[in-house]
Amino acid sequence: MLDVASGKTLAVLPGNVESGMVFAFHASGRRLASCSLNSLCVWDLEQKKLIEEIGFPKPLPCDRLDWIDHDHLFVGGSFLIDLSRKIVLWQYLHQPSGPITILPDGTLCYVASEERSGRGIGRQSGLFFITVPHPEAIRVVAGLSADQLLAVKPGIQVGLDIRVSFTKPEEQRQVAEALAAKLKANGISPAASGAPIVLEATEEAGKPETKTYETRGFGQPGGRTQTVTVATKVLRLALKENGRVLWERTAKIGGAPEIVHFKEGQSLEGAIAEFQGSPAHFFLNVSLPRYVARHNEQGVFGRSMLTSEGVSGQAAP
Repeated sequence: MLDVASGKTLAVLPGNVESGMVFAFHASGRRLASCSLNSLCVWDLEQKKLIEEIGFPKPLPCDRLDWIDHDHLFVGGSFLIDLSRKIVLWQYLHQPSGPITILPDGTLCYVASEERSGRGIGRQSGLFFITVPHPEAIRVVAGLSADQLLAVKPGIQVGLDIRVSFTKPEEQRQVAEALAAKLKANGISPAASGAPIVLEATEEAGKPETKTYETRGFGQPGGRTQTVTVATKVLRLALKENGRVLWERTAKIGGAPEIVHFKEGQSLEGAIAEFQGSPAHFFLNVSLPRYVARHNEQGVFGRSMLTSEGVSGQAAP
């Protein structure tokens, strides 16, 4: 955190930074939240301490982040996060009549339209306001226990299963040690075997990429082309409970780069091979959430549509 006027560093907050993260200050100025596709973090700025680190069951759009109140955040203009229970509580859908605006008191403001009968009336639009969580969401959450919901949390044991073909032999050990250290940093004990929850690192073949390159260079004639097909891999790191995915991160490596630089005497295939990267980099640098709750297949506990008549929807099965 920096003082904008002086450029002086005010504080360095603990935690991991990922590309594409969005940040939001609480109105009190005492809390800072951030979200990425797969997780949400909250810091206490007075204590300079990371107080929440929640994994999402499915990737969420993280183009915007808004505080609703002390215990709720709105992610991507659609998903309501319950901090106290550490869950993605509800999804609020909205017809494409305009964005949802969050007022300073946490009220949702949106535009909705409807067809009106009568001569010269047609479709009319209006401005609507709702408080979230709405009554149905409050009713659903009242029956949820944070302890029963949370599958991943400090104090549990998690198994480790790594099934990846690494570039170098020592990378298997390095990745195993790094993932075990990440679990321990979250207060979770790596288990030898038999734990119902497992951190699973795997790879699978991705879609091959075909690209045609044209040779260019100083003193070299242009126009010479060569087409190559390059394999890709999908790397996957997942927290699973009895085989069911609770949280997951993926990355793609390999493929055909846009531009390839040759060394003297090097083939096109050899030059491309240097761009493929190692699977170890992804597993060594990925962040693990401290808390992950059990969600249904939809990844939320209910969905509602914001309409001209208010909130329409119900709890997810």
